[in-house]
Amino acid sequence: MPQRIILGMGADPVALGLLAAILAEQRSARVTAGQVPLIPWNLPPGEPGIRERFARWKATGAAIVGDVAASYPWCPAAPRRR
Repeated sequence: MPQRIILGMGADPVALGLLAAILAEQRSARVTAGQVPLIPWNLPPGEPGIRERFARWKATGAAIVGDVAASYPWCPAAPRRR
């Protein structure tokens, strides 16, 4: 089965933590809440970015991997914090 990536977004930190906990309880899942460091929209050259984070997740061997956070600055479809 191919690995699934889940990115959850929301405004309430308590609900985000609960969502991460629920997702992490799934069989063969590794889901974090607001994994740091946050990846900036304009990543300086040579700095690790989303590709490296996805590679780290893939290396876990979990069937479901992901993170939930208030925003993902690198994602053009995600709302931005103000």
